[in-house]
Amino acid sequence: AAATAALGHVQAVGRHTHALLRGAAEADECEGAGAGPEHELVAALQLRVSALLTQGALCMCFALSRFDQAQQALEAARAIQQSLLPPGGVACGGGACSLQRGRALTLDTAGKVARYSGKLTEAEALLREALQLWRDSGDEGGAAA
Repeated sequence: AAATAALGHVQAVGRHTHALLRGAAEADECEGAGAGPEHELVAALQLRVSALLTQGALCMCFALSRFDQAQQALEAARAIQQSLLPPGGVACGGGACSLQRGRALTLDTAGKVARYSGKLTEAEALLREALQLWRDSGDEGGAAA
């Protein structure tokens, strides 16, 4: 019961933080704030929130067999990561590598959740996409996982 409550809290924190950070990013856009320090801070926080959701999903899936909740947390993490992508995708360099590795980890986790949910075709597609991101980022350790 305590683990379920803790994971529910992780999901709530992820949702609320994403909403707050998305609001801050939209306000920056309206004010014409570009890639200044505040924008970089918001992006870094969003990336950390997506990592928290990904790790929470992993626990929901494997420790508690809560596949639907894990899928929801991963969808939220992927939405955050998608919002951070520049137009035209990510070329790995600087902070973009962190985003690319985060996306790869989230896709890898989503693939594992799909596999354990019996969605083998979906799992294969997600795992292949994750593998390509790991390779593109030059992270051999991630690609080996």
